[in-house]
This record gives sequence, structure tokens and C-alpha cells, in this order.
Amino acid sequence: MKSFHLLILTLITGCKASPVESEVEGCRGGWVDFTCNYPNPSRSYEAVDFKLEKVIAKSTLKNQWDNDSRFSLHHNTTNKALRVIIRDLQDDDKAVYKCRFFRPNGGKKDKWRVKLTFGQLDKGVCQEPVDVTAYREAETTITCEYPGERSYVKFFCKESGPTCEDVSSNGMFTLTETDRKLTVSINEVSSQHRGVYWCGLKPDGESFQAGVRRITINDIPTSTFSPTVGEPFTHQCEYPNDAPLKKFICKGDHPSSCQQLISGIKGKTSRGRFSIKIAPQRLNLTFSVRAVAAEDSGTYWCGAERTVGTHRDLLYQKFRMVIGGAQLAVIIPAVCAAVLVLSLLLVLAFKRTRQSKHSTNGEAHTQKEERAYEEIQEHPQKPASGTALKTIYTTANFPTIPSAPHEYDSITFTNHSSDANNEVYSTVRDSEQCANPPAASHPSGPSEDPFYSTLDNPQQQQQQQQ
Repeated sequence: MKSFHLLILTLITGCKASPVESEVEGCRGGWVDFTCNYPNPSRSYEAVDFKLEKVIAKSTLKNQWDNDSRFSLHHNTTNKALRVIIRDLQDDDKAVYKCRFFRPNGGKKDKWRVKLTFGQLDKGVCQEPVDVTAYREAETTITCEYPGERSYVKFFCKESGPTCEDVSSNGMFTLTETDRKLTVSINEVSSQHRGVYWCGLKPDGESFQAGVRRITINDIPTSTFSPTVGEPFTHQCEYPNDAPLKKFICKGDHPSSCQQLISGIKGKTSRGRFSIKIAPQRLNLTFSVRAVAAEDSGTYWCGAERTVGTHRDLLYQKFRMVIGGAQLAVIIPAVCAAVLVLSLLLVLAFKRTRQSKHSTNGEAHTQKEERAYEEIQEHPQKPASGTALKTIYTTANFPTIPSAPHEYDSITFTNHSSDANNEVYSTVRDSEQCANPPAASHPSGPSEDPFYSTLDNPQQQQQQQQ
């Protein structure tokens, strides 16, 4: 009899149980995005809600998002469906839900049932969230893993309001897909890359998609320091609470090529000129350089070494050292060379100017000599005896020209007789040197300081030419 009653109860319960129109799968801490179709596509509905034992979210909006805490509803009248997103999934969220569609004028409600489960995805697909610290102008790589034999449509998306938008086609990322991985690369990180991203999947043949791993990208600006050669340098790196225990300092333009200089777990560690001191709480590291050298210029990273997992080491801060002495070593020789070249140019310009000035003065002086003259004519006389003069002497004074004290006079002889065929001499004196010049005469001897020239007799030149 008892067995009969149990059978009847089971049958009654089975008769009351409503069918489930769809099933969706998710990961704890992740999100799930699914659709409840219109139970009757020929009808129109005024409102929708999402209900478990009680109403969780309700919306009268059409064709736009209506957000309520962890739940978002979008009533799409064109596609005749209700889109539902549940974020930050928890164990209590595993249940059978009802999407209810309300007819106009307070009419009846139509329902669509959906079942949410956890743990149905392949083992290892649901992963712990991770924070990725990316540095501006650096390269960053993110890996989404999809283990197991099940086939998925893989995607990488960024949170934008209630939804997660696929970034594969926006040009800011490079995605490389294999059977079990999706690798996302950022060539040069900028402030636009900051945000919350998700490794997502959509099982083949299913109508839902899920975010299985949260990745937060933080971009941190670079600090620049300019120590001087020979001086000590100190910089402090800050670490989050969940950073790995082993800390290090590495040097390199990009994280992928960063070479460790020194590392440690606690206390002080030294290596050559470099040393680090890790605080007892392990939340900061002090990096010191005993005597800065020119080759210390470059990019440095404060990092922590992973001991488990397949991901690379974590880098938390970036700073640059621009050594002052190294700059001076290049600048000083360049300045000296520039000064030397400028000096040579000035010397050449001075010499050229001086030569030009002398040339101009010489031309002016020549013109002055040609124009500053006094004409003296001598007429040879015949003696009574009829014999021509053998030699004619004359003394001429210079015109008094203060600016040109040593000027020569031009003396012209007129041919009066064919007998005067011998050389004619003229003694020309400076007026400043001879205050009282004598008259034209045959001097008995040379004067103290004569200026003289030999003049040819015009008549003799003509005879020679003939």
C-alpha cells in the first residue's frame, strides 16, 4: 500500500513538472549570457521578468538593456526573444529559471524555462581570475586555455556596460588560435587597453556563451630618473599582496627580453654594484646601485618570479634610467668640435675681409697717385756756341698732400731741338723732406735723401723707333 502511494506521488509530481526549454553552463565567478525565445512568436508582449522562486528582475523596456544588480534583461521585439546575463555566478545560482512574457492589457503570461548548471564544462576550462599589469609602449601577451576534448568557439572580450564586447576585430589586439589555446597579443600598450577582459567560449550547437576567466589589464606609466655617473641610485618597487615571494629586478626594453640583474626572497641581496632589500611584509623592494655607470642607462622592471603554472613572470613596475654623465660624455666633444669649426670659419672670414680691405686701399692709393701730380715742362735751350746740352737737370717739389706724402710728379719734355738726344735726368724730392727746394739747376752732388727716376727723352725714343 505504501509503495502504491509513493508511485502515485511520483506520477503526480512528474505530471506537475514543467519541461525545460534550454540548458546553460557556467563557471563560478564568471558570467553566462543566454536567450529565452518567445513561447508564441505570433504574439506580442508588454513586459518580461526573470524569476526563480520570486521575481529577480523585471523590465518594461523594449530593445534596450535594463540592469538590476547582477542581472541584466534585454527585451528584443525584433528577434522575439529575451536576452539574460547573469554575472559573478555563485553556487546558489544553480537552478531552473523562468522567463515570463506578459501579454497586453493584463492578459496571461507565457513562460520559457532555462536550467543553469555548473561543472558540466570540461575540466580545466573554468580558471581562476588573473590580473595582468601591462606597461605603456611595452608588449603584453595573454593566453586563454581551453583543455578537454569538447569543441568551442573561442573569443576574447572586454566588459562594456552589461555586455562583453568581442575585441578580435577592433585592431588593438592580435589573436592567434590553436586547438586548445587562444593567444592575445598587444604590441604597444596604451591607456585604451585598460579594463576587464574575459576568455570566453560558446559550445558548438548551443545558444549560450560564458566568460570562464577574468583578466584585468592595468597600464602603468613609466617613471624616468636621471642620476649622474659615480653617484648612488635608489628606487623602491611596490608589490600587491598576492605577488609571488621571489622578487627581482631585470633590464630590457620589453618584458620578453628582460634579463634579471638580481633577485631574492627576503632580506638584502647584493650582486656587484647592485643590491635589493625586501621588506619583511614582502610588499616592497628597494633597488640600489652603488656607483652609477654610463652603461646603466636603460629600461628596468620590478618583477616577481612564478614557481607554478605556465604563465611567465609577473612585472609590476617600469622605470628608466637616463645617466647624466653619459649624456655629457657625448655632448662635450660635440660642443668642442662645433666651437673649433666656428673658430676656423671666423679666422677664414677675417683673413678674407682683410685681403679685400687691402686690395681696396691699394686701388684707391693707385688712383690717388695717378691723379695727384704737378706738371712741369722744361724747354732745352741752345748755347751760343751751337752745341746742344748733353744733360738737363731739374729739381721738382711734391705737392703738399698730407694723406699721400710720397707722391711722384710727372715731368713732360717738349722737343725743341734735334740736338737734345741724350738722357735727361730729373731729381724729385718730397716736399716734407725738403722745406726749401732749390731752383732747377745742375746739383753739384746727390742730395741727402733724393727720390729720383730716370726719364727718357721723347725725341730719342722717336729716333730709336724709326
